[in-house]
Amino acid sequence: MPDRDTALENQLYFSAAATLPKEGDCMTPTMLRQLWSLIETTQSNLLLKLDDASLVQWILKQFKQERGLNSEEMHILNDYLYNRLSLIRDLAEQRYTTSHSSS
Repeated sequence: MPDRDTALENQLYFSAAATLPKEGDCMTPTMLRQLWSLIETTQSNLLLKLDDASLVQWILKQFKQERGLNSEEMHILNDYLYNRLSLIRDLAEQRYTTSHSSS
């Protein structure tokens, strides 16, 4: 039986792979890497304490500052984030637990 880390990594991989661009989409592999890098480098307690709407808006704002987005990309990214909130929170919870159990 795979451990929790492997299961979360697989969920992230398949979740990201399912969103590779289709005709008319703007969610490119580069955007996915940048987005998940931003999420992974954000303090886990921040990702856990914000409500859903605030978390999505905070990530959108940070991402837009790092990489200019047009309105279509913002809409696609907004939808993507809302569909991945449980994964984002699971990863943040895992990081938070790991960092606090090793201290």
